[in-house]
Amino acid sequence: MNKSNWMFQKQVMYAMLLTIAFCLFFVPNLAADSINSDSSIEHFNDTLLQNDSIDSDISIGVASTDKPESLYPMSAERKEKLISYSRFTNIWRFVSFFIGLGILAIILFTRISAKLRDFATRIKLRFFAVWLFFALFTIVDYLFNLPFSIYRGFMVENNYGFLNQTFTQWWGEDLLGLLIGIVVGIIPVWFFYSLVSKMKRWWLAFSLGAIPFAVLLIIIVPVFVSPLFNKF
Repeated sequence: MNKSNWMFQKQVMYAMLLTIAFCLFFVPNLAADSINSDSSIEHFNDTLLQNDSIDSDISIGVASTDKPESLYPMSAERKEKLISYSRFTNIWRFVSFFIGLGILAIILFTRISAKLRDFATRIKLRFFAVWLFFALFTIVDYLFNLPFSIYRGFMVENNYGFLNQTFTQWWGEDLLGLLIGIVVGIIPVWFFYSLVSKMKRWWLAFSLGAIPFAVLLIIIVPVFVSPLFNKF
């Protein structure tokens, strides 16, 4: 292999890692947000139903003059807990970003990704070789992130009262999100790989192409993905 081909393949691999990072952060997070929002909404709705039942028993035959915000009063302790949760969420957005970058750097510079690439290239059909590399890479990244996912997705949500699942139920849905990410993620990865192989300004074409893909995901997720995790 001459130097120019080696440099080209190296650039392709680095660029693919960036694309995979996009898929790992964007696709599973949509499913994760769907899971977390479902648990929070169910818990909140249960509270509303209980309070509504109490209020209706008290106010039968009496015209209500209360303001809307006073229908479901919130204790000071609960309010402080929600403020604390909001602050933690804002901080965690930045922390998780750097954790993700650190894990990707470990996978890259320890040559784990190179070993996965060499293993995947044993398949002659290029599309399935790329898909296998993406799937293996996603699984490795998932395993590195698993302790942080358990902390953020299960322990924190449970401590703040936003989770109504056992660990087995939560992990089962988390694995389902991983599977969906592997199946759907190959679409932007293959699109990116094709652009790099054919276009000099692949970065511009992929950036523009990622916009409709993101919009399409936003449309598809509530219709097809969310019902896999939620009971509407």
